Amino acid sequence: MGRGFVSTLNKIAREAAKVQRNAERLQKANQREYERQARLQRQYERQLERDQEKSLKQAIRDQKNYEKEQKALYLQSRKEETQDLNEEVQYVLEDFQSVLSHTLRTDDTISFESLYPKDKFPAFVAPTASPVPNNPLPNKDDFFKDVKLEPSVWEKIFGVGKEKRLQSIRRAESDYDSALAEHTQKNILIESIRNEDSVRLREAKDKYDSDKQLFQDEFVKQVQQVDQFKSNYYSGSKEAVEAYNIMVLERSEYIELFPQQFDLYYVEQSKELVINYELPSSTAIPIFKEYKYIQSRDEIKGSEFKTKEKAEIYSNLIASITLRTLHEIFEADQGNVIASIVFNGIVSTINPSTGLNMRPCVITVQTSKDEFNQFDLSKVDVIACVKGLRAHISPSLTELSPVKPIVNLDMLDKRFVDERDLISGIDERSKFTRNGSLLF
Repeated sequence: MGRGFVSTLNKIAREAAKVQRNAERLQKANQREYERQARLQRQYERQLERDQEKSLKQAIRDQKNYEKEQKALYLQSRKEETQDLNEEVQYVLEDFQSVLSHTLRTDDTISFESLYPKDKFPAFVAPTASPVPNNPLPNKDDFFKDVKLEPSVWEKIFGVGKEKRLQSIRRAESDYDSALAEHTQKNILIESIRNEDSVRLREAKDKYDSDKQLFQDEFVKQVQQVDQFKSNYYSGSKEAVEAYNIMVLERSEYIELFPQQFDLYYVEQSKELVINYELPSSTAIPIFKEYKYIQSRDEIKGSEFKTKEKAEIYSNLIASITLRTLHEIFEADQGNVIASIVFNGIVSTINPSTGLNMRPCVITVQTSKDEFNQFDLSKVDVIACVKGLRAHISPSLTELSPVKPIVNLDMLDKRFVDERDLISGIDERSKFTRNGSLLF
């Protein structure tokens, strides 16, 4: 399979998966927006109730009792507003906590059957026939029913009424001839309309047959492409394995706070997949962990996470994404073409000392399928698990102190090292991961 075709297939796979992922993100964003609008609606309704209540109470003599009720309503609305803010924080934190468990409920394997085209070409619909005028054949009797064809006795004897009778006969014959002529002209018009309809029908059918043939040709082409893709994947072709795993990671469902960008490189000889995965920065964590309403100052005040708490949340999040990505790739490996994975977690941010963009690697781990599949991810402590995998982790994740990737994907993709150099260095990397310092 040519590299141009595979590149096109990779692009199609990535775009198709992105469309699906963006649709899922949009659905969640719409749900969040719906909930937010509902909260605003509740606040509006509460305000409306207060205003209505105020109008009704204007006539109440005991102004103090009225003001007391208004104050109670206002306090209640402020408390509910505080509760809404706390619910939003809890929503994000629960999403963070379920990053790993979410994928355990999903089969990440890509069904090749789902990649085959499913569309069917529609049945032919003939164009609507043009209306034609009604054109019955004139009946001669209708024109002569009131005409006396035979002379009367008086006409025979005295010739009375003869001319009048002959005129009526001539007029009936003329009307009948005119009707016949009109009938003939209408027939010519009808024939013309029907001929035009026949031409339109033939042209529509020719176009339909042409479009159907193009559809069938494209259908067969797509089937052949999927067949070739499937065959190449199971045979361990580099391009096909990369395209397949792009689809796996693109279909992984995260909330909109996650960048979900990545690059990968498959080493055919070692059956190792190297992944540079874009991680969310610590700014994804809500600024405040809790909101409280201070009645004496009529103020909703948020309490920030302690540095230790924020570091723990972020560390758990990074570890969860790492384990989730490893799990998704290994679980989806139906062709058994991946023996090991190198995962490099990258964060795109700005260097505060220079103001320049930087992309430090904050976690790097290498593991084999045999080793990883021994774990029960539903029961692990995510931090302990990545430590057990001998991960190299930034000594300060919230400050994004970089670590050196076990395998530098940029070097691989630029062909600075070939696969044989990589294979010869695997044993050395294994020693390094066993003896390297583990910081979390």
